[in-house]
Amino acid sequence: MSFNIKIFIFITIMIMTFAVPSFAAEETLQEQILRISRNALKVPHTFTAASLHEAISTNDPSLYIISLQNEKEYAEGHIPGAIRIDLDLANPAAALKLLPRNKTIIVTDSNGQLSCQATLFLRQLGYDARNLLLGVFGWNPEYVVASARPQNAGLPIGKNETPLPPTRTFYSQPSGMDDNKLILQKTKEYALQKRPVIISPQAVTEMKGNAVIISLQTPEDYAYGHIAGAVNIPAQDFIKGSPKLLQLPKDKKIVVTCYIGHYSNIGALLLNQLGYEAYSLDWGLTGWNQSAFAKPLPPLQAKNSFPVERGEHYNN
Repeated sequence: MSFNIKIFIFITIMIMTFAVPSFAAEETLQEQILRISRNALKVPHTFTAASLHEAISTNDPSLYIISLQNEKEYAEGHIPGAIRIDLDLANPAAALKLLPRNKTIIVTDSNGQLSCQATLFLRQLGYDARNLLLGVFGWNPEYVVASARPQNAGLPIGKNETPLPPTRTFYSQPSGMDDNKLILQKTKEYALQKRPVIISPQAVTEMKGNAVIISLQTPEDYAYGHIAGAVNIPAQDFIKGSPKLLQLPKDKKIVVTCYIGHYSNIGALLLNQLGYEAYSLDWGLTGWNQSAFAKPLPPLQAKNSFPVERGEHYNN
């Protein structure tokens, strides 16, 4: 065998050994979504009722308040100055045109559940959006209909750790899209399925073995008490866009839970964008069984009675 042939074979082997598919060195579609969300959740994204009331009292011009309440809820009472909009995640263009890029958008609703989902979506698109903690319920519970209030189903609580079912990580190729286009597309794909993002405790119990329940509690709170059979993936893993989120079973429904349903709505939207069938438990552990808490949750102890407003507000 000639020297040149030997060199050729050696080079060929080296190329085959170290070469990888061209997309492997690039950011995959899932990695891109995780990065976008990681950046979106870097800074605080919540206003308390007290901090928003103070800002409204001083006529803070940097705020733009929107309400996701339906017409009946909005008519019953909304945050002063809030403009009601319909944010259709499948076709959000009309709503997005109303939102200023140079202001902080405060997203409100009846109890803070859907506003968290919308806040993540808007922040992924580059808006400075923040949700109102507990919505109108946290602002003045007198004006919230019964269905929007937390219930206590008294369902089973566990203390033993449940491991995540074994599965393999699914790697996708690069999206080939810029960040905004990718978020709009993956959110639209999910929204067109017409699945509710929020489900009741009763609906979760009916899923039985067809779902994986994920608790976003801290490890300490999880050890004290959690939904029986729930797997612990702390909220920080969602906020930081952990690769763990690519290791969930694709053949099961995913139910995300937290303390009051806020972070679980954020987590559920993110998982749906990643291609899972994910849901958020309504009011989280608060709605499931409040005996799982070592001590009462501070947000639910505040008894605010800030003034609400009725009537319409229009975007000029």
